[in-house]
Amino acid sequence: MFDKKLSGAMIILLLASACGGQDIEGVWESDDKVAGKRHEFSIDSDLMGEGTFYVDGGGGQIFKCKADIEGKEATREGSYELELQFKGDCSNAQDMELDCQLENDDNLLDCDGLEFNRIEDDEQS
Repeated sequence: MFDKKLSGAMIILLLASACGGQDIEGVWESDDKVAGKRHEFSIDSDLMGEGTFYVDGGGGQIFKCKADIEGKEATREGSYELELQFKGDCSNAQDMELDCQLENDDNLLDCDGLEFNRIEDDEQS
């Protein structure tokens, strides 16, 4: 049902939000769009988070998927490993692991080639 390539990109976005209490803590939005929508996720100080991701199922069918994210610091400074677990209508999608690196003064998160930008949270405005 899911294209593995698209599911991988979706998971990468989710994983990027899993690292709380760190420089990665915050709200992130993907550069790339699926059917005009951007993936978005948040990470708390405990490196736990959640997000919404979009997957093109082919034939004009777009899936809106929710995922729980769990992160941990990797060995290099500013790097994180994120694990995404899809739930709800997308619970049959395979869990994903991503290697992410903070860049651009910690405002860009590169996860295996997928890029996410830090965005302002309404509560922080």
